[in-house]
Parts: sequence; C-alpha cells; structure tokens
Amino acid sequence: MPDYTATPEDDLLRNAAQGDRAAFSRLVVAYQGALRAFCARYGPNLEAADDVAQEAFLRAFQNLRKFQIGTDFGKWLRGIARNLLADALRKEAREARLLKNASGALLAEQMAARLAGDDAGLDTGPRLKALARCLDGLEGGSRDLVRSHYQDGLPAAEIARRVGKGLSGVRMQLLRIRRGLRRCVDLRLKEATS
Repeated sequence: MPDYTATPEDDLLRNAAQGDRAAFSRLVVAYQGALRAFCARYGPNLEAADDVAQEAFLRAFQNLRKFQIGTDFGKWLRGIARNLLADALRKEAREARLLKNASGALLAEQMAARLAGDDAGLDTGPRLKALARCLDGLEGGSRDLVRSHYQDGLPAAEIARRVGKGLSGVRMQLLRIRRGLRRCVDLRLKEATS
C-alpha cells in the first residue's frame, strides 16, 4: 500500500489550519472563481452569490482544523456554500411570504406613504393610525432603512452595497423592523381597546 504523498495544496491547508492567513489567501485565490460560479448557479441572485461565497470562505477558515487534509477541499468548500445558500433561500422565501401577505403589503404601502409625508395617502383606520405612531418612533438608522426600501424602492442588495453591509444583514434588519412594527401596532391597538 503506497504512502500518502502531501501535495503543495495540502501544505497550504495545513499552514492555513494553523492560522497562516497568507496560505489561506492563496487557497481563496485558487478557489474563488469556481466557488462564485457554483454560488451564482444555485443562489437567488448575483449579489447573494458573492456574499455566500465570501461567507463560505470565512466559515472554511474558521473551521479548517476540522477539514481532513488529503480530501477534496473544493468539495468541502462547496458543501459549506450549499448550506449557506439553502439558508439564504429559506430566508428569502420567508421574506417573500411576509411581503406577499396582504397585511404585509398594506404595511409596506402605509410605511412608504408615512415616510413620504403623504398623510393624504394614509388610511385613517385604527390599525394604520397605530402604524403611523409606530413609524414615528423608529430611530434614525431604522427609519433610513425603511425609507430607502419602502419609499425609495431600493432593493435590499442595493441598500447593502450603499451602506457597506452584507445583503443577509440588511434583509434581517428589515425583517426585524417589520416584526417590531407589527408588535408595536398590536400593542397600541390593545391599549386603545383597554
């Protein structure tokens, strides 16, 4: 039985597993094209593919000690990316369901009207009056994010690019804001009926 012979890539992997960033950078250069293509093929959009590829490299670096040297690094890296893509697609599906929900669509329209200062465009029902008060209570960063997405109509990917954040982070922040607004509206309505 022949002995296993280490390859130059194995040496890079071994050094990178010990924290050598330069060695890992060489691995990134070698695999980034193939990994980005893989992510673009299965990802929801090109921006998400780049974010997923970057996150996959980060996770790979953090978990490199778990990688068995002598096995296919590209396959292991694609496995990490596949899991991240699945998570991104599930999050996008959840967000799409929320946005397609009639109350979610109404909420978005009312947020846009309120942020645009278009009080004439606001429904004056109790639920929407509560929403207006909740929107007024948003802090600066959240208010700016809501304004960019709902009033200006910017997609989350464009907002992420402009503010220098990851797409998944911006989407998660929008989701948290919507959830917070719904809780706020429900609380105000409950207070009004008490």
